Amino acid sequence: MCKFYINIICYFILVMMLFASDITGQNTTAEPPEEYAVGTWQMVWGSQKHMGIQLIKGELNDIPLLKWQFDYPDLGVGGGEGHPVIGDINNDGFNEVVGVIHGPIFALDGETGDELWNYVPAGWTITGGRGTVALADVNNDGIIEVIDFLMGVVKAIRGTDGSLVWEYDLGSGTVATSPAVGDINGDGVLEVVVAGSDEIVAVSGTNGAFLWSFTFPSGWGGMQMCSPALGDIDCDGVKEVFCMNGDMMDQTLFCIRGDDGSQVWSYSFGMGGSWSSPVLGDLNHDCSEDVVVNGGDNQLYALNGPDGSVLWSSNNSAYAPTPVIADINYDGNLEIVQSAGTNIFAVNSLDGSQIWTSPVAPTDGNTGWFGSTPILGDFSSANPGLECVVATAYAPADNRVFMFSVDGTQLWNLSIAEHTYEGVSVGDIDNDGCAEIVAVPS
Repeated sequence: MCKFYINIICYFILVMMLFASDITGQNTTAEPPEEYAVGTWQMVWGSQKHMGIQLIKGELNDIPLLKWQFDYPDLGVGGGEGHPVIGDINNDGFNEVVGVIHGPIFALDGETGDELWNYVPAGWTITGGRGTVALADVNNDGIIEVIDFLMGVVKAIRGTDGSLVWEYDLGSGTVATSPAVGDINGDGVLEVVVAGSDEIVAVSGTNGAFLWSFTFPSGWGGMQMCSPALGDIDCDGVKEVFCMNGDMMDQTLFCIRGDDGSQVWSYSFGMGGSWSSPVLGDLNHDCSEDVVVNGGDNQLYALNGPDGSVLWSSNNSAYAPTPVIADINYDGNLEIVQSAGTNIFAVNSLDGSQIWTSPVAPTDGNTGWFGSTPILGDFSSANPGLECVVATAYAPADNRVFMFSVDGTQLWNLSIAEHTYEGVSVGDIDNDGCAEIVAVPS
């Protein structure tokens, strides 16, 4: 069994081997995957649609072991808030791990955990939040770039040596969001989309040139925590951008055209403070993408993709981060897996009815609560269906990574001492055809 653990000052990455897979493709793609990851983990929640699915299998039938650990230098700021990404950034045929700790970015060898390079943004300060970077060949030069969004500045950083390729300054203030990368206007060129404190901005992947912006309606404001998702809901060759504003008095999800930034529709959840980002998937077999997101009112919502109308809503009863979507039990329907408070649960995508729920129950009785997004995949050959890997956050002392079976049975949990913010990543970091879990406590 392969396992891997990285520590960056109180921030560490834990990688566990998932399984030798009949799906062995693990090539890093110029454009991050639209729906699911296959060995890599190139952007937040694994894909442009945020579905949170890893297709490379593993053998995590038992509690995983430490593979390696990397300690970040002591910057006096605690840990990082973005989860690590996985991909071949230097064209050596092997996947690397890229992690962040507030401002600085570190590229690590996937097999050994040795540092390859680091990038320290000039004049960076603690901003109260930090998103996940993305991996893509945005300028079509044959080299993967690391796409970062920090302190209102979008940057493309060369994967081979950590040098700056281009940057664009939104002047946006405090955000804790992650960039999305994809061809949003159908021109064959990648674009980068970010959510600032009061606007969504698209820039050219070629050189960082401004393309368009969508300004959120004015309101009370608040810290922007929602990362954009990308998907073509009407099959016209133009992707739509889905993102919520940060207005805690009128939190609203917007659907924006990728070619010109014009609004397609919006849906208001009213007063609240959700940290969820939208997830896309065809929930009801109508051949159109739908949107799943947590509102700030403790409700999980399913919205019709073409017009934003409510398909159903389900009570979470607690704060909930971003959900994930997959057919976990192979019944032909998608299920939605969600962590909320001290529970994780699965619901039917057709009507929002609950299928199962499981509490956080480590052996020492320290409950904590789930503050991170799950990842789904076939991570245990000893169990049917897809398993769920998720980490707790903000327990008083002993936070853990858990794995649950397709019916919600807890299979194992592993202490990681400190909490995670965005959770774990899963990918093949050592090119053995098996997936490892990468966790970053803070």
